[in-house]
Amino acid sequence: MQADSHPPMDPRLAVFLKVLDSAPLVLWALDKNGKFTLAEGRGLESLGSTPGAWVGRDALEDWKGTPAEDAMRRALAGEEFRASITVPGPHHYDVWYISVRDASGAPNGMYGLAIEVTAEREAKTRLEEKLALVEQQSEKINNLTRAINAAPVTVWMMDPQGKILLSEGGVLPKLGLKAGESVGLNALDMFRGTSAEESIRQSLSGATSSTAEDIAPGLSLDSWLVPLREGDTDELTAVLGLSVDATERRRSERELREKLEVIERQASTIRALATPIIRVWDEVLCLPVIGTVDSQRTSEMMTSLLEAIAREQARFAIVDLTGVEVVDTSTADHLIRLFKAARVLGVEGVLCGIRPAVAQTVVALGMELGEVRTTRTLQDALKWCLSRRTALAEATSARFQPRPAG
Repeated sequence: MQADSHPPMDPRLAVFLKVLDSAPLVLWALDKNGKFTLAEGRGLESLGSTPGAWVGRDALEDWKGTPAEDAMRRALAGEEFRASITVPGPHHYDVWYISVRDASGAPNGMYGLAIEVTAEREAKTRLEEKLALVEQQSEKINNLTRAINAAPVTVWMMDPQGKILLSEGGVLPKLGLKAGESVGLNALDMFRGTSAEESIRQSLSGATSSTAEDIAPGLSLDSWLVPLREGDTDELTAVLGLSVDATERRRSERELREKLEVIERQASTIRALATPIIRVWDEVLCLPVIGTVDSQRTSEMMTSLLEAIAREQARFAIVDLTGVEVVDTSTADHLIRLFKAARVLGVEGVLCGIRPAVAQTVVALGMELGEVRTTRTLQDALKWCLSRRTALAEATSARFQPRPAG
């Protein structure tokens, strides 16, 4: 048998060559002029080449203008180092540059070993982007939490059993709590026996609710509880609650209501003073009118006078216009209606104290006072009422006198 002419391969070399054929590696060598003398490794596929294809080519020319050119020139000058190189593609490599020297120690070429780390670099980039996004979101959450804890609100969340998952807000110290202190506790147990318990039960049953209540002495809250559901299903996953400190608003509302009540009482007093009904004699009432008279005031005068007529069982009503300077069409019409309404109640009306300017206005407008009795002064009006009262009494007495027999 003829002996093999080739010496046996070093096992270590065999392993190395196997690694080159299976791993994303590129092993190359350049002579001192920068030409490829070796180009092996599976990693050449990513660069659009095959093992041995670059041998004899000028590496400095092929990679001119790229980071690889500068690195190879440094290695050919005798420098040994490691670098991360990105080439068009993009492809990312971790590269080791090893200088080759001659017997005198002068640079005489180089070896290069590159490991493609494109997938790892891209994964790292994606991870860094996600990490940056998480940090941004975390910062937003922290800012939001700080704002909530500084504001007069409380934000909280419960699971479907009422266990508190979140508890933040500036109202918590007023309840004797710290942010997050009640997490893990059951809201139903915390608020059992209070007005908030029923709202919590409603929300846990799936109903949205809102309340406005005094939760503690000196603390009023407006609260909203919103059930959260999973996707399009009806399954309850949590309940989100928001409470706003309404103590100051409630106090302001109470003060406003009290002020409005005072104003209403004052207005009622003013209306009463503006339309004073005076009983000047038995069955005789007088309404002195002073100042400006408009439709609203004459309407109030009518209501007050008619109520007084019914209350006092009056038979005569005097309206004194001595203190009125101007009367318009609408006001005069209301006065006439006032006397007609009094007549329906069996009361005779007298209008006195009409000033010349008012009389001219009534005549100029062509208004008829009808059966309304007018006098110059209040004294004349009272005399007429008393005279009329006496006459009516005598007539009534004569009507019921027995007739003489004959």
